Amino acid sequence: SSTYSINDSVVPAKEYIDALDKLGILVKAKNFLVFQGDVTSIANKTPTDLTKYFERVSGSERFKEEYDTLKVEKAAAERSLKDIVQQRKAISQEKKIIEKQKKEAE
Repeated sequence: SSTYSINDSVVPAKEYIDALDKLGILVKAKNFLVFQGDVTSIANKTPTDLTKYFERVSGSERFKEEYDTLKVEKAAAERSLKDIVQQRKAISQEKKIIEKQKKEAE
C-alpha cells in the first residue's frame, strides 16, 4: 500500500491527487513521468490525436463542454448580428426611397 504525504503529513490518496491537480500536475495524464515508448507513441500520433493528448495533459479538456456551449452561443450571436445588419440596410434603403418620393411629391 502506498503512503502519501503533504508537508510531512500523511494524507489519503484522493487529497494528495487533488493537491497535485491544483498545482497543474495531472496524475492520470502521466505528464510528470516519461515512460519507455511514450515518445515514439506520441511522435506517431495523428494531428487530431496529438491535440486530444495535449488537451488531456494540459487539463484543458475539462473546459471542452463550456467551450462548445460558448461556441454555439457565439454562432447564434453572429447570426443575430447579421440579421440586424441586413434589417438596418433594408430600412435605410426604404427610408431613401420614401425621402425621394416625398421630394418628388413636393
